Amino acid sequence: MSEPVKNPFDQILDAIRVIVAEEIAKALDNGRTEKLLYSTKEAAQKIGCEESWLASRARAGFVPYRMLGHYRYFSMADIEAIIEESKNGKGD
Repeated sequence: MSEPVKNPFDQILDAIRVIVAEEIAKALDNGRTEKLLYSTKEAAQKIGCEESWLASRARAGFVPYRMLGHYRYFSMADIEAIIEESKNGKGD
């Protein structure tokens, strides 16, 4: 007996699944899994400072950060700017 012919809609879905799986694999291979935003604790670990120091600097408006709701987050650009400012002697 021959195999039943697939519905064209199912064939399209199968093709889409293959493409999505390939794109996910490419993204993982290219290292695009880096987070976009970091908590204060995570940012402090990346910077190499105390979480309390970073939080107080952010509250005072001395370092860049983002607010989402009532949560403070740091982008990689924010973290790099904080590190750069500390190199220039502005991080006290």
